[in-house]
Amino acid sequence: MQTDGLAINSYSGGGYYFLFSESSPRAGQVGLFLTETYGQEVSKFRSFTDYLSFLVTDSPEPELVDVDYKRILDIIED
Repeated sequence: MQTDGLAINSYSGGGYYFLFSESSPRAGQVGLFLTETYGQEVSKFRSFTDYLSFLVTDSPEPELVDVDYKRILDIIED
């Protein structure tokens, strides 16, 4: 779980949107972290403005993030 920001919204499918703070190298970006991927980020927005635009107009679409499914399987097996 990230510590350089704030959860700004829940995701109806189980998870949350996370806004990265100024102290993070990803300052101003928003990431979607899902419960079903054990908190791994699955998509992101380049800026908070893009995230707000997505909420209002469904555009721009979020950018998909490569999910480390091997890590998820390792978590499940433990």
